[in-house]
Order: sequence, then C-alpha cells, then structure tokens
Amino acid sequence: DVALIVVSQAQARQALETEIILRSGWRVWCPVNHRLAEQEQVEAKELAGQTLVLLQSDELGEVDATLWRQASVQPQVLIRTSSVEAVRSLVATGAGCSVLPDMLYRPWSLEGDRIEARPLANSLPHLEVGLAWRKGAVQPEALKNFLTAVRPTLPGVGGHPR
Repeated sequence: DVALIVVSQAQARQALETEIILRSGWRVWCPVNHRLAEQEQVEAKELAGQTLVLLQSDELGEVDATLWRQASVQPQVLIRTSSVEAVRSLVATGAGCSVLPDMLYRPWSLEGDRIEARPLANSLPHLEVGLAWRKGAVQPEALKNFLTAVRPTLPGVGGHPR
C-alpha cells in the first residue's frame, strides 16, 4: 500500500503520490585531525587530491557526478562500496574522505573510531526521503494515522504531497 523511498530520485513520479518526511543536505566526512575537519564547511574543489571512499548507490550516483562536474574535479576514488558501515570504517581509519547525505552521518564507526563531518559548501539538491503510494488510491487508515502523527514533527518538510 505504501513504500518508503528516496523521493528525489524516484522515476515515474506521475504514477505516485509522495510525501516527503525527511530532507537531507550533504557533508564531507573525514578522519579526526584531517585538515578539512578544521574548516567550517568544505568546497568540493578542496577534495581534489584527496583519496575518496564513496558509497555506491543509484540514489547517490547522479548527485556525485553533478558535484564533481560543478567543481571541475576528477575524484581520486580509493573504493566504491554499497556498505555505509564500510565507508564509516575506512574514513575513520584515515583511508580517505567521503561526501554523503547528512542523514547517514554518525560520529563513530562500528569499531568505535571517530569521524568528523563538515557541511558541503557546494549547492546540491537535497536528498528527500518520503512515503509513496499509487496515485488515486485510497490511503489506508494506517497511512493516514502515520501521516497525522508524523507531520507535526517535520517543520517545513511534511504535509505537502507532491
């Protein structure tokens, strides 16, 4: 009846009703004591020459390409992985930096090593996560109740079906 999806990357949107429940900006993740961790925010061009650990994901691929194109940077990729935990571990141990949505950040890896993150200064589309259901379908009672409960907790995000 309803799915949790990355709305900002959804294809065939005309067939779906969606409601955004989370909007996430982007951060540069780096090891503790890295020079980028000393900055308030990081420009993508400052990642030139840095080894990068990137998350392999259909939802992030377009944004990654846009970022490097805008900054005129050819990224030096150490590894692309589908595991967020692998990215955390590699960044925390100093293998490289990463650029990921803010919503994925936590300041430690599973091994307990620290990770620093700074806002990305470059303008990129937010990653939008939301609920989706078939356009024209009657909303199940559970979905109506969930949306009623969640909307007040999402200032400026929820309550606006697309």
